[in-house]
Amino acid sequence: MGRCVLITDWADVNNLYTREMVARDKKDALRIAINAGIDMIMEPYSVDACVLLKELVDEGKIPMSRIDDAVSRPCVPHRVSMSSWPASVRIVTPRRPAT
Repeated sequence: MGRCVLITDWADVNNLYTREMVARDKKDALRIAINAGIDMIMEPYSVDACVLLKELVDEGKIPMSRIDDAVSRPCVPHRVSMSSWPASVRIVTPRRPAT
């Protein structure tokens, strides 16, 4: 894969088994999503995805090479100035007034 990071939408892994019905359960949904190329999931409701992901790797259902690939992209070896980003993707953090 290239140097892009693929991130799910809010709770989309859960949707694979609750709405789309293409996975048996959350663990199966994680297997499908990660093996399909998702690098980072947005899991808003619990931390069990980390435990399930480790189980999937231990069971050989997700190769460790896939995890290595996924974590290599966000860890870019150089810094990019946020001012060089297009305005449409900049993250703005409001400043608090001095007290």
